[in-house]
Amino acid sequence: MFPAKRIEDLAHILGAKVGVSGQTPSLEAISTDSRHAMWLRPTAFFALKTQSGDGHAFAAEALQQGAVALVIEEQAAQRAQLEAAAAEAGAWVLRVASTWSALHRFAAAHRDSLQGPVVGITGSNGKTTVKEYLYHLMGDREVARSPRSFNSQLGVPLTVLGTDPHARCLLAEVGVSEAGNMARLAPLLRPNVGIFTSLGSAHEAGFASRAEKLAEKASLFAQSDWVIAPAAQPEIAQALAGHTRVWQHA
Repeated sequence: MFPAKRIEDLAHILGAKVGVSGQTPSLEAISTDSRHAMWLRPTAFFALKTQSGDGHAFAAEALQQGAVALVIEEQAAQRAQLEAAAAEAGAWVLRVASTWSALHRFAAAHRDSLQGPVVGITGSNGKTTVKEYLYHLMGDREVARSPRSFNSQLGVPLTVLGTDPHARCLLAEVGVSEAGNMARLAPLLRPNVGIFTSLGSAHEAGFASRAEKLAEKASLFAQSDWVIAPAAQPEIAQALAGHTRVWQHA
């Protein structure tokens, strides 16, 4: 996890307004799940809106679980109620335009502190398998990796924020399910090198065409030095050629 950070500095990174000033000066972790205990170390709760629910509805529960700060949206209907509850609990409230953008912005700032190279792994299939094989073959406890299959709009920033700045390197998998996803993830991960595992039929409904899906995935490596791609799918190498050097494997 990231080193302890002053909550006032976090507000600056997020471009947040301080709605309530709390008692705890710094934090050591973040959470997006109000069911998790947050009293073990100073934790900020990000109230994220998803297709299945609105994190603002659970922010009061996060305070009960020990959150020392809430990151909420300026226009949240529950804002006044949550600020009153936070003031009573001695917690901070940071108000932002979008909690998703704030989370990604925080991850991008932490990415700047990583001293080792970042290996980005994307593709329609095999991301987790390749990542785990690499991790165990390297046999180095100072190598960091995505937990399980954390490769989504939430999983990637949590992976970055969970990486020790002194890690020898980070093996991070990235998945996209619809057009526009990678434009939010690539800037916060910025892999130095990459692996494109395959291009298959997964998530085709989220893209206008196979070519659009390929271009979306390839854009992850716009700042990479080189990328490994499967020789059996030459279209991948062609798409990557506009971004970086390509090494093809059988």
